[in-house]
Amino acid sequence: MTAFSTNIAYVSQHIAGLMLPSGVQTKRKVVHCDVVFGAPSSGCQGTGICKVVAREEHVRRSRNCQSTLAFAAQGPQGKGVMLFFFREYLCSNLMRRHFRHGVLTVEESCRLPESLIKQLDLNIREIPAGRYSLEDAFGYYWLSLE
Repeated sequence: MTAFSTNIAYVSQHIAGLMLPSGVQTKRKVVHCDVVFGAPSSGCQGTGICKVVAREEHVRRSRNCQSTLAFAAQGPQGKGVMLFFFREYLCSNLMRRHFRHGVLTVEESCRLPESLIKQLDLNIREIPAGRYSLEDAFGYYWLSLE
C-alpha cells in the first residue's frame, strides 16, 4: 500500500465516523471520487458541479483547477449527498471561481452516476441547482447537497 493509499484510507475512516458541527454523526460508507466543476450543458465551463466520478481505485491523478479529489457520503438523515474536499487539492483559482464567499452556486442540476447512487444508497439522482455553503471543519471543507 502506498503512502497516498494509506492517507486515503485514514481520511476515509475519519470522514466515515466524524461528528459534524451540527452534531450529526455520518457513520456511513464513504466513496473516493473526482469532482469536475462547471455546468454540464456548457462542456464543464461556468460555475457549479459538472460531474462526479466515483473511483474504485485510490490512484493519484493529476489535478487541475477544474477538478479535484473528494470523498462522497450519504447526507445527514439519509438525505442528499455530502462532498468532502482536501484543502491541498483545491487550487486558489478554483476557490475564487467556484466557492466565492464560501458558497458554491450550482446553476443547473448535475446528474449523479448510477454507481455512486448504488454504492452510497442515495435518495437523490442529481445535485439540484441552488446555493450551497462550503463548511470548514476538521481540516476539510464539505458541502451538503440535497
